[in-house]
Amino acid sequence: TYDETEGPAAEAHLVFRGDASHHRELFPRLEGRLDALPVAGDRTALFFVGSYTPPLGPVGGAADAIALHRFAEESLLGLLHSAVDRI
Repeated sequence: TYDETEGPAAEAHLVFRGDASHHRELFPRLEGRLDALPVAGDRTALFFVGSYTPPLGPVGGAADAIALHRFAEESLLGLLHSAVDRI
């Protein structure tokens, strides 16, 4: 969903959920919100708040603790950089 306020202090909020369309148990799930808020002058602050659930229950949790969380962090950082580049 997307929400935007009008006026001198316009804000934009993008709420999303990402999960696989098939075999959801094999893939991570991401829920989050990207907020764009005016700061001063022509500057905008971006905030990302989200949660990540690894796949495969306890087995996925162990794999996440070892390595998968790094991939998730890099993917989210890439998403944020992409958003900044487009703005």
